[in-house]
Amino acid sequence: MHLTPDTSTSVPKTCQRGFSLIEVLVALLILSIGILGLAALQTFSLRFNSQSYTRTQATILINDMFDRMRTNVDGLATYNAVAPATPASGYATSCFPASCATPADIANYHIAQWKALIVAPGMLPGGQGGIARNGSMYTVTITWVENNITMTQSVTALVL
Repeated sequence: MHLTPDTSTSVPKTCQRGFSLIEVLVALLILSIGILGLAALQTFSLRFNSQSYTRTQATILINDMFDRMRTNVDGLATYNAVAPATPASGYATSCFPASCATPADIANYHIAQWKALIVAPGMLPGGQGGIARNGSMYTVTITWVENNITMTQSVTALVL
C-alpha cells in the first residue's frame, strides 16, 4: 500500500499563518507609546503630590499660629510683627522654667517656635512667615518657593 499526500487539504504558500515582522513592530510601537504615557503620568502625579504637601503644611502652620494667638489673648498686640528670618534674633527660645514672665514674652516665644517650624527641614523650602494686625483682625501669611516660583498663602481671622 502506497500513501499519497492529500493535496485537497494542504494550505497554499500564499496563506501562511502567524505574524509578520511589520505587525510585531507596530505592536511594539503602540506598547512603547503607552508605557511612555504611564511614565509621564507618574511624573506629574509625584510633582502634584509634592505641591499638595507643601500647601497643606502652609495651611497647618497658619492655623498653628492662630491657635497660639488664641492661647495668649493678653499678648495679642505683640503678635503684630513680621517674624524675623531666624528665630534666635531676640526671641525667647524657651519659656521654661520661668523665662516667659509676661504675655509679650510668651508671644515672642510663640513666634520663635513658629518660625523654627517654618524653616525646619522638610517643611517649606525658603519658607518665611509674617503676622499683621488691623484692629481685631489678624492676617497670618506664609511664603515659600515652589518650582522656582514664590508662593504665598494668607488667612485673615478675628482673634479675641
